Amino acid sequence: MSYETFLLSDQLTIPRANFQACVDDICTFHRSINPNIECPGGVASFVAKTVEVKMIEAMAFFGWRPFVSDEGITGLDLELPRAGSADFLKAIAPHVESESTIEYVGEDGVAVKYIFREKRVITYVGRIQYDVLD
Repeated sequence: MSYETFLLSDQLTIPRANFQACVDDICTFHRSINPNIECPGGVASFVAKTVEVKMIEAMAFFGWRPFVSDEGITGLDLELPRAGSADFLKAIAPHVESESTIEYVGEDGVAVKYIFREKRVITYVGRIQYDVLD
């Protein structure tokens, strides 16, 4: 049985000009946790692919499905329960536009909000609780 997360909102933007540096940082993060497995955005696995494809596939490996426009990434969707990895978000934070946000809630009612500010990610945690009124 897996832990489910539900995206409440996202206002995440990664400018297209930041894609290659972001892919590089995703691969560095990947190597730090999986040194024996090829990074999904790594040179060996993506030599002929565009930086856009590398970005999409590298993010998807960690459970995020980005929405890509001409400007860059302009939103996300969750694919896997591990999608809220705070460490992954720290790895991409230097490339995310300041004041971008992601909010989601877990099946246990724990709500998480990430705010990207000045190349960092700040994490806020809350709880959704319903009380019986009658």
